[in-house]
Amino acid sequence: MKKAIQAAIIILSLAAVASAAEKPLEPGSMILDGAAFFASQTGDAYSDLTQVSISPAVARFVSSGTFLGAQFQLSWVSRGSYDRTEYLFGPIIGHYFSNSKDENDVKGDTYPFIKGLFSFGGIESDYTVIQFGGSTGVTYMLSSSVGLDFSANLSYDIWSGSGDSETGITILAGIGFTSFLY
Repeated sequence: MKKAIQAAIIILSLAAVASAAEKPLEPGSMILDGAAFFASQTGDAYSDLTQVSISPAVARFVSSGTFLGAQFQLSWVSRGSYDRTEYLFGPIIGHYFSNSKDENDVKGDTYPFIKGLFSFGGIESDYTVIQFGGSTGVTYMLSSSVGLDFSANLSYDIWSGSGDSETGITILAGIGFTSFLY
């Protein structure tokens, strides 16, 4: 599975380079991003819970600023004396809003963004997780193709397994990097 994911990322990256888009938010461009998140959670599922997550994603711009892709999330969760690892995978859709005066020189520009997500996964072998929500934030361009992201995510989570089900809302604050391939 790990080799298949790596191969898919390499193939998608090569396709992005070959697409010959000339600007970061143009159709045909791609993004590879990754972020680390810290959680504040409420609801039945989340009393005294701490969560740290990493979340890589790959997406392709289908129109100016609008992208479709996939995201993987790996989280380490601690609740009282119980520790667990959860993994989620699913599609993302989003939009970057360009405020650049010169799309050919984007270093120093900021791109506000919104993303929607639906993810499915599990918690070790005990629970199944369904998560849907979204995020908003801003990308500050460090160079013509790499940006520093600051974001906030809100999701509704459904955990089911062992004959019971719990729900909750997760609020995550995150920081990460996005690479625009064009």
